[in-house]
Amino acid sequence: SGGELSVYLFAGNQQRQLDLYSQLTGTQPLPPRWAFGYIQSKYGYRNEGQAQTFVNTIRNKRIPCDAIVLDLYWFDNMGDISWSASRFPNYQAMLRDFLNRGMKTVVITEPYVVERSKNYSEGSSKGYFAKNANNTTYNLEGWWSCGCNAALLDITNPEAAQWWWNKHTEFWGDLGGVWTDLGEPERHNGDMVHHLGSANKIHNIYNLLWAKTIFDGFNAFKPNQRLFNLTRSGFAGVQRYGAITWSGDVATSFQGLAGQIPMMLNSGLSGIPYHHSDLGGFTGTTTSELYIRWIQFGAFSPIMRAHGVDNQSREPWGYGVTAENIAKEYIELRYQLMPYIYTLAHEAQTNGAPLVRPLFWGKQNAGSFANQYDSFLFGDNFFVAPVLTAGAVSRSVTFPEGQWINYHDNTIYNGPISAQVSAPLNRIPLFVKLGSITPLMPIMQYSDEFPMDSLRLLIYPSLNGNPSSFTLYEDDGKTLDYLNGAYSKTTFTQTAASEGMIVSVEKPIGSFSSIVKQRVYTVDMRLINKSPLSVLVNNESIPAVGSESEFSASSKSYFYRGSSLLVKFAASSDSNYVVTLNGVGPLRGDREPVLATDFALHQNYPNPFNPSTRIRWMNATTSRQTLTVFDVLGNEVAVLVDEVKPAGEHEVEFVAHGLTGGVYFYKLQSGDHISVKKMVLLK
Repeated sequence: SGGELSVYLFAGNQQRQLDLYSQLTGTQPLPPRWAFGYIQSKYGYRNEGQAQTFVNTIRNKRIPCDAIVLDLYWFDNMGDISWSASRFPNYQAMLRDFLNRGMKTVVITEPYVVERSKNYSEGSSKGYFAKNANNTTYNLEGWWSCGCNAALLDITNPEAAQWWWNKHTEFWGDLGGVWTDLGEPERHNGDMVHHLGSANKIHNIYNLLWAKTIFDGFNAFKPNQRLFNLTRSGFAGVQRYGAITWSGDVATSFQGLAGQIPMMLNSGLSGIPYHHSDLGGFTGTTTSELYIRWIQFGAFSPIMRAHGVDNQSREPWGYGVTAENIAKEYIELRYQLMPYIYTLAHEAQTNGAPLVRPLFWGKQNAGSFANQYDSFLFGDNFFVAPVLTAGAVSRSVTFPEGQWINYHDNTIYNGPISAQVSAPLNRIPLFVKLGSITPLMPIMQYSDEFPMDSLRLLIYPSLNGNPSSFTLYEDDGKTLDYLNGAYSKTTFTQTAASEGMIVSVEKPIGSFSSIVKQRVYTVDMRLINKSPLSVLVNNESIPAVGSESEFSASSKSYFYRGSSLLVKFAASSDSNYVVTLNGVGPLRGDREPVLATDFALHQNYPNPFNPSTRIRWMNATTSRQTLTVFDVLGNEVAVLVDEVKPAGEHEVEFVAHGLTGGVYFYKLQSGDHISVKKMVLLK
């Protein structure tokens, strides 16, 4: 409150705006590559034995995982910033053992110091905590972790910040990163006084300064290493200090899940690319179905991390065999997508582009997608529509522009259009852009289990023959050498030729210390109309095989299965490669998937509402359309539309004048199509 307001105008579409905004506030440094794997957290693993049990179990079950997060139990008292001797007596050996098995450890730390902490007396005597008006330590009574008093570190005091960081160097050792919690700050009374001013002045920038303290201290303590700092708040520019944000202690409900998408999208559009959520939700009880749907969503979030309240399982095996198998499938898919995700991270680091994007991304005008936040783009290649309703086995999906193919059943949708899409419990509605190339790696138990010397290029050619390309970004995944040019970029292209199709693999531009010199590529070309007459790699003919097992065992061959063509060959990093597929093209005629169109009624927005809300719907043909509102007894209370309307998207406003608060229903009818949805009027 008070103070000066500065306003900056960024002109252009979303990509240009974020590029300009990033020039002002900074871009996010690349996290360590392992951060894009699966991360397991819980409140909490109470001791060394429980942590070891988790690591043993997930490795034995062969479910990929890169990190375990330890909550409050790793220390004795909040503010100790040191390991509990009774709970983790051999923590150094434990951390080394975990690292040897590809498991990083992240621990929580907070800016509050309780009176029982061994650091309280020193911090208070040196004046390192927020103060009262009389310049003494401001004690917060009845602090929740102990029922005792607690003080808040004055992060605005440079001496206090340095003192606090020095405590971190004593325990960091083999840690993978930290989780800086409660930094809003969680309890920040208005009469607190800080080194730089009042609580009102400091409140919004507190966690920004804490992130800066961690970032600067880590860079001095572990030069040329990448920081992992999980946090839940910050101010504009917090991204430049490597903060990875999440949405806090969200409800374990489908409403809690649905709320994560707009938060994630808006954070990305605000220059914070790695915003994510506690998979499964935090507060309350998670059902098996909700856990599955949240894990599916998490596979396409910037960071994939499960977490939940004390004494509830958040591990994949905590909700039965079905949930475990589905969770494993989507965690494995996440690992296959790692090269693609890491390339998106490079985009975020260079120009601020978020990994997760709204449907209007790249458009000058958001149009009808301005408030479409029940689905999102995952980079440019994928469109994701999570299931957000309990018991649902299908959902209405509004597609962005372009042609999108259902990853599960190869149905093609011409956007923009709405359609009802099947979504059984083991499927999240996932669509791949036609004309896209996505690099995939083999499933690993952790992100750097072995060198990435095999890549599969998943290619969905455009049905109109347009060429496409993708440029893969790679570096060592650990150091800051990429800032000095130690990285490589490899471009893949696919084009239509007069007598077939061509896939090109260019030699990498640039280099880094652990670059792969030899690599096996598998071109996985989908939607191919027939087996090729021949396949050439750099004009050398390669043999066909008759089964997938033969293909797996060979070093150079091709195999046609249904509408997919697989081509395998070895490549050297100092050469270009051209794969020629003679006599083939994209599916045409009877074997081409149906281009889907449909009729869909969307949920009103806002909902609940008072006194007005907007209702959108899609109809595939010109027809007479009626939109009617009923109360819970089935009485008609309003007719919003009753006329012939053309095919396309439509919208109408409903103003609830004279109606009592409660549940209402709105029904759309167009020919034989009928759809009904519920809305709530609050008064």
